[in-house]
Amino acid sequence: MTEWQVRLKGEKSDLEYLCTLSSLNWSVTEQEGEYYLKSTRFNSLTDAHDVLGAATNILDFINGVAKLKFENFQAAKVGGITRVEEDGKHTQFIMPSGIPSAVRFGRPTVVISDGAELSQRPGLQGEALWIEIAEKDESVDRAFALYGLDHDWTNLYKLLETIEYDVGGERALMNKLWAQSSKIKLFKQTANSFHAVGREARHGRKYEAPRNPMSLNEAQSFIRNIFHEWLCSKCQ
Repeated sequence: MTEWQVRLKGEKSDLEYLCTLSSLNWSVTEQEGEYYLKSTRFNSLTDAHDVLGAATNILDFINGVAKLKFENFQAAKVGGITRVEEDGKHTQFIMPSGIPSAVRFGRPTVVISDGAELSQRPGLQGEALWIEIAEKDESVDRAFALYGLDHDWTNLYKLLETIEYDVGGERALMNKLWAQSSKIKLFKQTANSFHAVGREARHGRKYEAPRNPMSLNEAQSFIRNIFHEWLCSKCQ
């Protein structure tokens, strides 16, 4: 049976941490100093392009879990893909560097060959529970995938929209008291305004800038807190 091996790249300590996470469908393992993402979702795939897309989607989710747990976590990326044939022959697919998440990919280059220190971390009860909930709750799964992407204005806004939709809308979110209603409105007004954040804004010149716009760092902490509160409500 053909096997796909998806090699990961990133900081060693971060990749070691990912080895402590797993679900029914995926896991990260270490083999001779290299780190690989394995998933049952690869089994039915025959094209490296499709494996790359599936691996990137899974990795966005995994990175989201890790980023919520540790603010300084550096996202892991796909470093390469190898197809291992039944006769042992390895076909390596070299991935173009700097591929952003959630975009379409160009065809990888094919190369044929016959080749044959983690800091103290808290317990994993929280992350294991998050992953279990995400497997049953589409909104949580989507939220973690979004959080695994760059924390820019657009992705933060999409995450907030996901949470709002899940709880019943903006007013329902405000009633949760996870954040001041004025802060929610300030975040949205800032994110939407070209005058406030320039080309990173979700819209052009239609939206006026607030008198005291929220900084991106403030927005990242703000959305992180709401995300965590929402997730805690799911864990009860």
